[in-house]
Amino acid sequence: PPRATPRADDGNAEPTGKPRKKARRTPAPMAPPEQPNWKRLQEVLRGKSGAASEITAAAAGPPPPPPAPAGPVSSLLTGVSITDKLGIDCEMVGVGADGARSVLARVVVVNWDGQKVYDALVRPRERVTDFRTWVTGITAKDLRKGRDFFEVQKEVAELIRNRMLIGHALHNDLSVLMLSHPKASIRDTSQYVPLRSSAAKQTGKSHPRALRKLAQEELGMQIQTGAHDPTEDAVASLLLYRRHANEWEKALRGGSKGRALVIRGAKVKRKSLTLEQRQVQDKRRQREMRERARTAGAAPAAGADPSSRAKAARVEAALPAPRASGRGANSR
Repeated sequence: PPRATPRADDGNAEPTGKPRKKARRTPAPMAPPEQPNWKRLQEVLRGKSGAASEITAAAAGPPPPPPAPAGPVSSLLTGVSITDKLGIDCEMVGVGADGARSVLARVVVVNWDGQKVYDALVRPRERVTDFRTWVTGITAKDLRKGRDFFEVQKEVAELIRNRMLIGHALHNDLSVLMLSHPKASIRDTSQYVPLRSSAAKQTGKSHPRALRKLAQEELGMQIQTGAHDPTEDAVASLLLYRRHANEWEKALRGGSKGRALVIRGAKVKRKSLTLEQRQVQDKRRQREMRERARTAGAAPAAGADPSSRAKAARVEAALPAPRASGRGANSR
């Protein structure tokens, strides 16, 4: 009799020569994740909620956290007016092998009323070898809290721009700040001639006086009794200028001669001469030189050099030639 063929669903059937392929199972469809914003929008569109602004609020999600408060980025004091005339003073510490080279450690700026508008400790970019604490009052602990030099330099430059700068020995302060300032906007009490010492007989030059002595004699103030306070020094310089401001500014308005009377080292602008005036000046100088040569050659003193007449001849030959009156290559 013929062999019976086993059914496919018979679990006890013997396998045939070819292996059966496993049927692929199609995964059941997954439900989409719940989207609260979309659900909220559908409710609003269906009229279940009348607040249209809630759509934006739901879509935007939770508000971002507020930014963390930033630390102090400026040493400019708030609540104090910045006037067009400012006083400044700096304290320095020593760097280098012997501590003789000065770098900035603190800077203070005051306004016209003597109120402090800026105060900053500066962390030097070089190793400090002399803190000069007995003068500056600054210690290593103070400088650890100091700010970067270039940040302070930028802020001070912005603060004093287009303003008059008042102080004592300002060239030292500007040097450690590595800044420049227009000379017309500088009022330095160490260079003001009426506040300087009298000219010495040997050299004929005056010298700057200490701010401590000027404050005591001119203002009746006792300053720098211990470590220097830059705020106190800046206010003292400001008060000195205010005491002499009228005479100071009046002299400066008088031209170069007026500046020479009140500012040490100010150059007097000399009036230029015309060609005719220079010719007259040359002739006068030639006559003076010839007269001295004749006097030396006509009556030689006893025991004098016998070649005095030869010297007079050389002087005569060395006299400058008269200037040409015409418009030539040498005429101006």
